[in-house]
Amino acid sequence: MNYLSLIIMLLVAAILVIAGTAIVKQPQLLSNYHSFTEEEKASPAFHRYLKSVRNIMIAIAIALVGGEWLSKWFDSNFYSILSILGVCILLLYLLYVQGKISSRMKRKSRIYGIFVFVLIAGLIILPLCRGTSVSYTNETLRISGMYGTEIPSSEIRRVSLEQTLPEITWRTNGLSVGDVKKGYFRTGDDRKVKLFLASDKAPFLHVQTIWNEDIYINSSHPEEIGKLYLQIEGKYSIR
Repeated sequence: MNYLSLIIMLLVAAILVIAGTAIVKQPQLLSNYHSFTEEEKASPAFHRYLKSVRNIMIAIAIALVGGEWLSKWFDSNFYSILSILGVCILLLYLLYVQGKISSRMKRKSRIYGIFVFVLIAGLIILPLCRGTSVSYTNETLRISGMYGTEIPSSEIRRVSLEQTLPEITWRTNGLSVGDVKKGYFRTGDDRKVKLFLASDKAPFLHVQTIWNEDIYINSSHPEEIGKLYLQIEGKYSIR
C-alpha cells in the first residue's frame, strides 16, 4: 500500500484545521473577505459565518483524510469520490450560511450554489458515462476506468459467455445509474460480484478468478465481448 498520497492528504488536512481555527480571530484570512461590506462584517450573522467556516474546514479535513484512508484500505477510489462529494455538500451548506448575512450575499450564494450543484452532478455522472475499456494483451486481462483492474491469466480460473446475469439485489461499493453499473454488488444468493456493465444487454463475459472473485463485463457493442471471449477462451493458461 502506497501511503504517500495519505501523508499528503494529512498535511492538507492539518493546514485546513489550522487555517479554519485562525479565521475566527483573523477574518481577513478569508479569501472573500473584501467582498463583504463593513456593515456586513459588523453583523452577528458574519461572526456566525466565521464559526461555520471553521467547522466546515475541519469537517472537510476529516472527509478528505477519511476518504483517502478508506480508498487505500479497500483498494478502491470509490471512497475518495464519496469524500469529494461530501466536501461539495459542505460547501453548499457554507454558501447557505453566507446567504444569511445579507440579501446581497444571498444572491451571490445562489449563483455559487448552482455551480457547486453542477459539480456534484458531474462527479456522479461522469465516471459512469466514461466507457469501460477491456482488452487482453500480454497474458493479462485489463479493465480500465473506474474500479478497473488487471488480472494475469495465471489468476483466471474460468471464463464463460453468459446470456443472463445473476439477480443483483444491492450495491455494496459501486456506482449505478439505470442499467449502467460499475463496482461491487451482491446477488440474490448473497454472492459478491464485480460488475462492469454498460447496459443490461447480453452477452456478458463472466470471469472467475482463483481468488473466488466473479466479474461480469458487457459492452455497448456486443460483438466486442464475443471477440474478447474467443481471444481469452483459447489461451492455454485459462483453466
